[in-house]
Amino acid sequence: MSNDYAVFRYADVLLMKAEALFRTGNTADAITLVNQVRTRAGLTALTSLDGKLSFDLAVRLLPAENYSMK
Repeated sequence: MSNDYAVFRYADVLLMKAEALFRTGNTADAITLVNQVRTRAGLTALTSLDGKLSFDLAVRLLPAENYSMK
């Protein structure tokens, strides 16, 4: 029996959903989710997305939330 389990940060889940929405053309909902994470991290809201949404954005937001990827 294994006691290992996966841990997902809620911000990661929101960013994954935002990326999926963005890639399917639903930019308005994607921006809403991205800005939800940015607001929580104390960053200003975005007005548009440029397509560099995935790991790129997570790398910029995680330090703002005092999260270490070590």
